[in-house]
Amino acid sequence: MITATNKEVLEEIKIIIEDFLKKRGLELSEEKTEITHINKGFNFLGWNFRKYDGKMIIKPSKKSYKSIMKEIREEIKKQKTIKQRDLIRILNPKIRGWCNYHRTACSKKSYQRMDRDIFQALWKWAKRRHPKKPSKWTKGKYWKSEGNVTGYFQMDRQN
Repeated sequence: MITATNKEVLEEIKIIIEDFLKKRGLELSEEKTEITHINKGFNFLGWNFRKYDGKMIIKPSKKSYKSIMKEIREEIKKQKTIKQRDLIRILNPKIRGWCNYHRTACSKKSYQRMDRDIFQALWKWAKRRHPKKPSKWTKGKYWKSEGNVTGYFQMDRQN
């Protein structure tokens, strides 16, 4: 990632970098190399860098979010008959790893969206397991409330 005050300077720097890399047997990837204005934003290492009203904001990229959610949904679909505590043990490292990687960026909205999307995927998983049971029964079996905190997929009950 290289920054400059104008596009012409960046194009000159790109030529210098290409020459530098060529001497070492390397080259820039044309499909990955992009010159863009910071107000338009760009993705780098799973983050989206962009200026909003003159302030630089770094957020998890949409591609990164879609990738982790696809992985989580596929894992839930693959584990149709697994016990909930085993499903939690499979999902937790994936979720925790992605969230820890993005914790230094502005991730609040991504975390909220992820919470909602994972809940929906788990709800489908639970309803599939008990199609004839009412929603209230399913909620009581798989989600618990502790004090003021509600809606956590619980691990301590035996299935």
